[in-house]
Amino acid sequence: MKKLYRVKATIVRRSTAHYRVFAEGGAEAERLVRLGLGERVGRPIDDVIERASYTAKLDKGEEA
Repeated sequence: MKKLYRVKATIVRRSTAHYRVFAEGGAEAERLVRLGLGERVGRPIDDVIERASYTAKLDKGEEA
């Protein structure tokens, strides 16, 4: 007899984006980009750095 399962797939992705910002040092430049004050240069690059892992559990109904 077949049973209903819920399967969770987890994929680890890394997004890399380059920014331009005027600053007096590297630490200040990083802080300004974190505050959203940098100008994005080019498109972000998305890499999958870990293959998907899957977990299956028996579905026992409407649980959150």
